[in-house]
Amino acid sequence: MPSIYLVGKIGPGDWRYDLIGYRLRGAWEVDDDHPSEPWPVLKRSVLGLFDYVGPYFVSVDRGCGHGPNTHGCGNDGAVPCFTYENLPKRNQVRELCLSAIDTADIVFAWLDDLTAYGTLVEIGYAKGRGKSIVIAAPETPQTFGWLSEASEVGIGIADSATNDLWFAFSCASSTIAAATPLEALKEVVRFIPQP
Repeated sequence: MPSIYLVGKIGPGDWRYDLIGYRLRGAWEVDDDHPSEPWPVLKRSVLGLFDYVGPYFVSVDRGCGHGPNTHGCGNDGAVPCFTYENLPKRNQVRELCLSAIDTADIVFAWLDDLTAYGTLVEIGYAKGRGKSIVIAAPETPQTFGWLSEASEVGIGIADSATNDLWFAFSCASSTIAAATPLEALKEVVRFIPQP
């Protein structure tokens, strides 16, 4: 089975739950003694076809694993988070993410949020590692074909927030416009050689 790393903005009620379901919740337990153990691989958990390798994040109903600057693994200070006292440090989170990208066959990015700063770094890292990258969003950066040279330098680009992400999209092996991550991943299945 091909393995997949799903990058994109992490938050409470994360879109990855819609794809993986209950198996994602609690799959990576933060243990005070071992907060940085390698992430598990959830076999055939994405569309029944892909092995999920990451990212994992703290799953707490109170949402205290989510917040600015946390990448889904820390307390933003807004809500007391007594459940996990020894959350991974930023450098541990970074290394867990990069290690998981290294093991992935495909890096799929749902890029619908201009504040997905970690996602942008993950896409760049995956590009540098020669990974197959698929970037999807409700709208992909557009250019008007009437002036190809002008379009290449940014003249004639339609006005949309996604166009600010053109650099990240240019790192993709493939781009997909879709209403949801699920719809986009169904398109990704077409790229995978079937046995």
